[in-house]
Amino acid sequence: MVSKKVCVVGAGLSGLCTVKELKEKGHQVTCFEASSSVGGSFCADAKSSKVYDSLLLTVSNFFMAYSGFPIDVKKKRRYWSANEYLSYLDRYVEHFELSESVLLNTRVQHIDKIGSSYNVQVQTELEKVASMQFDAVVICTGTNRVPYMPEVAGAVNFQGDILHTADYTEPSRFAGKRVVCVGAGESSADIIHDIANVADDCSVLMRSKPSIVARWINDETNDAYTSLAFSALGRKGMNAFMRLKAKSLLLTKRKLSKKEKIQYQWQLDSPGFMNRFLTKNDVFLDDIANGNLKAIKSEIKNITKGAVELMDGTSIKADVIIFNTGYRQEFSILDSIVQPRDFRDLYKHMFHPEIGENLAFIGWARPSQGGVPSISEMQARYLAQLLSGERALPKGQVLHAEINKDKEIESKHFKDSPALTSLVDYHDYMKSLSSLIGCRPKVNFLFEPQLTYKMIFGCHLSNFYRLNGPGENRKEAIKIIKGLPTASSLRRNTWITILFLFFKLKQVKPNFSRAK
Repeated sequence: MVSKKVCVVGAGLSGLCTVKELKEKGHQVTCFEASSSVGGSFCADAKSSKVYDSLLLTVSNFFMAYSGFPIDVKKKRRYWSANEYLSYLDRYVEHFELSESVLLNTRVQHIDKIGSSYNVQVQTELEKVASMQFDAVVICTGTNRVPYMPEVAGAVNFQGDILHTADYTEPSRFAGKRVVCVGAGESSADIIHDIANVADDCSVLMRSKPSIVARWINDETNDAYTSLAFSALGRKGMNAFMRLKAKSLLLTKRKLSKKEKIQYQWQLDSPGFMNRFLTKNDVFLDDIANGNLKAIKSEIKNITKGAVELMDGTSIKADVIIFNTGYRQEFSILDSIVQPRDFRDLYKHMFHPEIGENLAFIGWARPSQGGVPSISEMQARYLAQLLSGERALPKGQVLHAEINKDKEIESKHFKDSPALTSLVDYHDYMKSLSSLIGCRPKVNFLFEPQLTYKMIFGCHLSNFYRLNGPGENRKEAIKIIKGLPTASSLRRNTWITILFLFFKLKQVKPNFSRAK
């Protein structure tokens, strides 16, 4: 087995699992972290921190936990706070003795490729600059690092404050002010909610109504319903299911709250509900329902001294404008090597076809549902095999063909979120990586009916990929899969099965002509 000297950039949720998986394969790993502690954007002390006081993760504890370090199945599904997740990461570091491989307060300044090696220049807390040689480099700095602020006409004339949600910590500074929020993503949902409850006037501008998934569904976290059965419906089937559910609830006499009526009406207004990133945070719908927040479907045309003028001809007076416009990708440390802009041009969002496995990106496969940690861990497991020589990347035209095939599918799936090129289908991606790793689940449905049912209709956990193959921990994996309750009801599962059969039959095109 080959052992390589590997540089990992960033000790966030992607970097830590990468260090762990590489070390388990015998590689010599050095991880550089610019902040004073691990955790990346979840660390409140980091310059890249995205932590605010009311932050609650939108992915449950069982999807945020790595399959290689699972939490007790007796614990109920719930959403961790940033501090709780940092505590989990600290336990992970301690358990696998990763701290010896992580250099804190050390910023990577530049990376050059010299022959088959990489020269990595770093700067320490004491401003000392050093250069080190590595066989391979893994970039794990994450998608939410450098805020993107759009250029808007007239912004320089605005006499109030213009902010990005990355600057937000708590709402007191917005008390008594007129606030315009631009965009309604997951973090923005929390922030808009906070602001709407202290501001004199608060509006949210949206290009289109987002695909909102309730944080809690029947007292279960929303990802408890992230099942292989639902995924098997395909985009058309899932969209049909969501519309059927919304229409039936709105038309029946069942009592719905104002918030629920808004959510289900938005589902009906979005025929491509599943063709975009899903906002798994519905808290700001409460504020629309009670009148504390105005939801406006329009874009900014111009900003004046004290107002925002919209494309629809109206204007909103404002003291503060806060943009939830996401983040831009910045790879200046690699400028002489590669500058990835569309991660669908990389093999499995990880490898440039002209460079190969010795330069990898981990953390740029973001699931529309499911957890980034689950996917990053799978990426790290695959990378560890590649660097050890146990697996090999496809070669030449085969590699390019695989990239193009995945890109076409992903672009079609998420056609309504074209700018988010890191988006992947959680189910498809996990199954694809598991095939490459050699850990695709093997279950005998005749002798293990309960396990089979849980794996089809229960939530699609990363623990599925510890049942067999490299990294196997079958006993623990079965305990977790069987131990977690199946949130989806028999009625829901029946409807999913009926829809699945319907769409499968529609794809069949029998030929009734007689054979000649």
